[in-house]
Amino acid sequence: MKFSIIRKLIALAIALSSFNAYTQVFDIYVSDAGNFNAPPWQIVRYDENGENPSVFIDQNLYWPQDILFLEDRNIVLISNFGSGKINVHDAESGDFISVFAQGLAGPTRLKIGPDSLLYVLLWEGNERVHRYEPNGTDLGPFISGGVKSSIGIDWDRHGNLYLF
Repeated sequence: MKFSIIRKLIALAIALSSFNAYTQVFDIYVSDAGNFNAPPWQIVRYDENGENPSVFIDQNLYWPQDILFLEDRNIVLISNFGSGKINVHDAESGDFISVFAQGLAGPTRLKIGPDSLLYVLLWEGNERVHRYEPNGTDLGPFISGGVKSSIGIDWDRHGNLYLF
């Protein structure tokens, strides 16, 4: 009887250790727009419990909006509403690398579409959605007109684009 319980406990310990080996640990990143159109601006990193905040990025930001990690390239894109730029930062250190795009009218949301292109939602001007190759090649406007000051972009399972 004792041997059976010990065997079950050992099996449970092995199962739990295997589960922990495959559990993903992640951080939470928050775009802190400070006083909206007046600094300080920063990207803050929290642990998976929403604790232990630390400044991840506080340079080359001008009213930051969205954060998009491109894990295969180890970079993070940050849209900056105030400067009309999308910055490229190192995904590990947060160090500024370059400008991905500029001259955009109030870039807010960034999203990779079902076609693997980067879509940028814009708040200002006549253009509402601009698109890029993941390497930064400008493909031009995708939608002109549309929903003014929309804050969300997504696709349904049929490939229909929604702005909200």
